[in-house]
Amino acid sequence: MAVVTVIEAAPLIGKSTQTIYRHIKQGKLSKGSNGKIDTSELIRVYGELRKPETPHTTQNEQPMLQVESEGDSAEWFKSQIEKLQDDIKQIKAESLERESQALARESRLMAMIEHKLDTTESAPTETAKSFLGKFFN
Repeated sequence: MAVVTVIEAAPLIGKSTQTIYRHIKQGKLSKGSNGKIDTSELIRVYGELRKPETPHTTQNEQPMLQVESEGDSAEWFKSQIEKLQDDIKQIKAESLERESQALARESRLMAMIEHKLDTTESAPTETAKSFLGKFFN
């Protein structure tokens, strides 16, 4: 099988070079004495390898968004904006709910702490007295 450097292996497995070095250090992945990693070792640890991504686009690739006319794109963008605004409203509502739950939990905990402090302060503290000290005050 072929051998690759850590930098070449990163895009093949979809991991960062730091992750690969960490896995080598932890013993999850092994490298040869030349510092290169056998691709069969990458397959053993990470499964099937990915195709390396090329920085240029081929002529066969289609654009991600195909729009027939200007009106369609405006409508699509409007619908996306509305969806995002709804998501923001939902996130804000969830955030407010979590905040109110946190405040309620904090007030319950403070009440428990205050109650605990009150019971210890109000309890009479008896000092240890000697046998004769109990008769003479």
